[in-house]
Amino acid sequence: MAEADTATQASRPGTLAPAAARPGGGRTPQPLRWRLVELLSSYLPLLLMGVLAMGTWWLVKNTPLSDDPRIAAALHAAGPAARADRGRRAAPLP
Repeated sequence: MAEADTATQASRPGTLAPAAARPGGGRTPQPLRWRLVELLSSYLPLLLMGVLAMGTWWLVKNTPLSDDPRIAAALHAAGPAARADRGRRAAPLP
């Protein structure tokens, strides 16, 4: 009975017959290049987040300080913790 159902389904338009089994069994191995591309694409979001985090750190570290006296006064009023931070954080202006 199951064979008749399979034959009926395969003869209908728009349905696919089951794939034939391979003689060796299992899957064929993918080429090395294909596997490397698949591996890199799996880790791509993690790599991009790392690059963006390092770029942000570099930008903050290399941003020049302002010569504006209002910012210097605000840093002085904030205390030694703000001076140790060298103005990297936004301080409220008076």
